[in-house]
Amino acid sequence: MQPMLKNKTVLVAGASQGLGYAIANASAHEGANVFIGSRDEEKLKMSAMLIAKESGADVRYGVLDVTKPEVIKNWVATAISEFGGIGMVLKDHIWLAKKSFSNIVSQVWGYPDLD
Repeated sequence: MQPMLKNKTVLVAGASQGLGYAIANASAHEGANVFIGSRDEEKLKMSAMLIAKESGADVRYGVLDVTKPEVIKNWVATAISEFGGIGMVLKDHIWLAKKSFSNIVSQVWGYPDLD
């Protein structure tokens, strides 16, 4: 059986540990290219290396603070640049600053607000 996410690129915010890590790990095991983000670069680097080693997937990372719209835009733009596109964006956050994560991501893609 072919993995469900083969050749798709999945972005996961809050992915250096916990639920975000689990989502990124499962996506990688389903064949996705994975781009993870969180504020802690050391944890992020270790998480990316571990997921890649266990899954064989292409896993990359970028430091991400979801309270800063410009940082979100740069994070998404970096993922698009490195992987050539995005198939799915997931976030593991309960609250966000003035502008929602989904709306900022949709602006980077050039789509109307998603919320």
